[in-house]
Amino acid sequence: MKKFVTVLVVLTALMTSLGVDAQESKLALGGGLNYGTEIDNVGISLLGLYVLTDQWEAAPGFTLFLEKDYTKLSSLDLNGHYVFSNNGSNAFYAVGGLNVTFFKWEMGGNAYQPEEEYSEYSDYEGWGDLYSDVLPGLYADLDVNETYIGLNLGAGARIKFSDNFSGLAELKYTVGELDYMNLGVGVLYHF
Repeated sequence: MKKFVTVLVVLTALMTSLGVDAQESKLALGGGLNYGTEIDNVGISLLGLYVLTDQWEAAPGFTLFLEKDYTKLSSLDLNGHYVFSNNGSNAFYAVGGLNVTFFKWEMGGNAYQPEEEYSEYSDYEGWGDLYSDVLPGLYADLDVNETYIGLNLGAGARIKFSDNFSGLAELKYTVGELDYMNLGVGVLYHF
């Protein structure tokens, strides 16, 4: 959760520091839901969009996937959009960019207590050493932290609901150390 708040603050500060013209909004912030196929889980996303030119957009995002099977995943996307069709109310674009996925797996060692379950063997010669020295080490706290780098490739569409709100849908594939397809939907507020 600390990562999510930190990324939220950094993205907001970055986007607001880019200088938004009050006459023509180039900045949009929003949120959405994502589903990662290989991850097989749903995530909550914070989305940003900054219009660079008529054809190019910067689109950072952060997704915090729900915890599943002792696993915590989050991803930071630094994407660019190449807009190949925009009629003012609908936009279709290609997605490409950098993905950084943070993986954490942790399991506490309190789930299994061999001394209690196998206490009848403690009187046998040699068994006491096995259960008191070896097995507790096998069931100690397990903690794995990894960071995976990848490239995002995909496509998306944005539909304007009003002057300030638009909806979006994206399908992108992350290629790298952790490959997965990501289907996302969201809402953006245009400042």
